Amino acid sequence: MSPGGFTAATNSAVQIHNNEQHHWLTSTAGVIESCAHVYVYDSLSSGSLGRALCRQLVDIYRLLADKDGKIDVAIKAVQQQLRGEGNCGPFALAFATALCHGIDPSTVSFSERSLRKHLHFCFQSGTLTCFPQVSRTTRSTEVKTAISIHCLCYLHLPGKQMVQCDDCENWYHLDCVSSSSNGVANAAKISQQPTWHCQECTKRQN
Repeated sequence: MSPGGFTAATNSAVQIHNNEQHHWLTSTAGVIESCAHVYVYDSLSSGSLGRALCRQLVDIYRLLADKDGKIDVAIKAVQQQLRGEGNCGPFALAFATALCHGIDPSTVSFSERSLRKHLHFCFQSGTLTCFPQVSRTTRSTEVKTAISIHCLCYLHLPGKQMVQCDDCENWYHLDCVSSSSNGVANAAKISQQPTWHCQECTKRQN
């Protein structure tokens, strides 16, 4: 079990996430294509990943990280829900169900009006079947980004100076830990210390 509470996926995976801002979305790796990338499907996509979602993605897909701790992520262009309808949950389930049936959600459009009705039917029948689709489409646009298993920010920032915790051995950007309210006053002081402990390890020691 990872520190965030998610078990790291050892094979292909489909996951529904809550971004801790009352919004649901879906991720996958190794289902539509090889495990080289993590794909995110979001019915209210802003084209970026929030910190809470990055933390969850790192927890689940950390075994995909390269030697530098980088995980490649692509935010897929999928059908966007109608504003004010509050259908992110049904859409996340529709995306996840499509993936489990070998369908890339970026290639279909769903009947938004039928999502909740179909979900109710699935609960009654005890079987999660594909949600009603109204058309096949081609959405080739996707936003590519990268996250990192390192640091508090989970951002892959090549060239940024980093420091390693002597307890957990994780790496942190000096800028991130020196600006932390519980961190050392400045990056220069951290760099000069013979040993350094991250915030979480310091808490455990105390």
